[in-house]
Amino acid sequence: EKVFTKPDAIAFADGSKVSFLDCKDLSKDDVKALSGLVNSEKITCAYDAKRDIHRLMNLGFKDPKINFDVMLAAYVIGAGSQKIDFESIVFNETGIVLKNKLTENIDSELAYSASLVWGMYKGLSVKLEESADDMDNGWGLKKLFYELEMPVVDVLIAMERNGIMLDTEYLSNYSDELDSQIADITKEIQSEVGYEFNIASPKQVGEALFEKLGLPGGKRTKSGGYATNEKVLRNLKDTYSIIDKILAYREISKLRSTYTEALI
Repeated sequence: EKVFTKPDAIAFADGSKVSFLDCKDLSKDDVKALSGLVNSEKITCAYDAKRDIHRLMNLGFKDPKINFDVMLAAYVIGAGSQKIDFESIVFNETGIVLKNKLTENIDSELAYSASLVWGMYKGLSVKLEESADDMDNGWGLKKLFYELEMPVVDVLIAMERNGIMLDTEYLSNYSDELDSQIADITKEIQSEVGYEFNIASPKQVGEALFEKLGLPGGKRTKSGGYATNEKVLRNLKDTYSIIDKILAYREISKLRSTYTEALI
């Protein structure tokens, strides 16, 4: 339902001025005249580009382009470790603390929000430009954002508007294959540790690695258990073979739960 919602109004900001557009009585001629705003080669940014492109399409805009999503940029730069709600990104990039209600007038609030998006874009785009692109796999933050995250937005929009087809028989067979791989890796890990435990439990994994096997680098979290996130484990993977197996277990389990079982 949200995919096909039409906006009541749109605000555009370019750093020097803000334009407000009432969409309640927008004609086809109006849409055609305004198409240049979202179909040019210029940088067009938004907070939650996927949502806004859906809404523009619902107004009749043909193939609108938004090539910078400040929400996605904040997610990439923060590596998923920080909040990406509107208020948090505004504060992180501009230092402005937003109240629950920006202004008393909804039109003014929308216009102000547009100017804030422009401010967020300026801060985040600089961070992406300054980010290192010398990752081992060649995928620095800038490349990840512009060549993967943003193009995927268009893919998701097409999927949400048109639906997808699934080969349920293939997915079912693949899920069984993943189950077999998980079972084999589980046996190998438990054999190496010397007892059965729940590999899906970070607490039990931490106890197995840092207490039973005595691996170095064990640090306890606020909850009292050992930290066993990917960053911690990757620091040990080149020295201890069991780490590769635990990472593989997590990857395959994620694949099964997200892309096979959830879709069948």
